[in-house]
Amino acid sequence: MFGTDLCADNLWQAYVWCYTFFPGGDVFYTAGIAALCWAIWTCRNRATFEHIPLKTPFECIFAACALLCYWAGLMKQEDAEKMRVGGALLKDNASRMMRICATAHQG
Repeated sequence: MFGTDLCADNLWQAYVWCYTFFPGGDVFYTAGIAALCWAIWTCRNRATFEHIPLKTPFECIFAACALLCYWAGLMKQEDAEKMRVGGALLKDNASRMMRICATAHQG
């Protein structure tokens, strides 16, 4: 999704990953990690308890984008705008990756 094979094994590695790939965005690291974890958790609950399977793993990413945009309202104005832009960039990237995966799957 983010163009790397390096995946975090624990919370501290996730922060290091954020620091490495998103320098200068310290104020957003916790919200980003929380949004991703919460999105995975809700997708898992939907699949497990409501028996609604994921159509694509990108559903979790889109849920995280929605959370980031929603939580941006809790931040200072300038940070809120940056977080909304970041959520939109993540959504655009996920949409492009989803199209690439669909094309590769068809071919």
